Amino acid sequence: MKKLLLIFILVILLSCKKNEVVDIDMDLKCPTVARVGSNTQAEGKWKLLQGSTVFYDTRTVDYSCNEVIYDFRSNGIVIITSDIQELIGTNPGEHSYEFTRKPLFEGGNYFTIKINTNSVSCRISDGLMTLDDSAFDGPILHLARM
Repeated sequence: MKKLLLIFILVILLSCKKNEVVDIDMDLKCPTVARVGSNTQAEGKWKLLQGSTVFYDTRTVDYSCNEVIYDFRSNGIVIITSDIQELIGTNPGEHSYEFTRKPLFEGGNYFTIKINTNSVSCRISDGLMTLDDSAFDGPILHLARM
């Protein structure tokens, strides 16, 4: 009976999945960690860390101290919430999205995300997502998986 109980406890402990996190290696105002997950899936909640414009009105904004959340849902809806008014990128609200496992253009990042009608190059690695629309004079957004 003791062996059975020990085996049962061992199975439970081994089946518990660690929620691994990594420190973000960016120069941010507020310390932030990202939850490690699939590098081939956008679904889930992501916190906007930084947004940059590279051509028109060149600037970089640190959002690490704010609560700007992109919630990519399995039904093709992304809900963007924000505690501030002015954002680089898509405005807060409910938007349609499509995640495609192919690059937007040859030599680009691994995936494409289309939010409403805007297709953006996407890269996911170690709990970080980069949405790069700079090839079309758009912003570059850096998000961390929550």
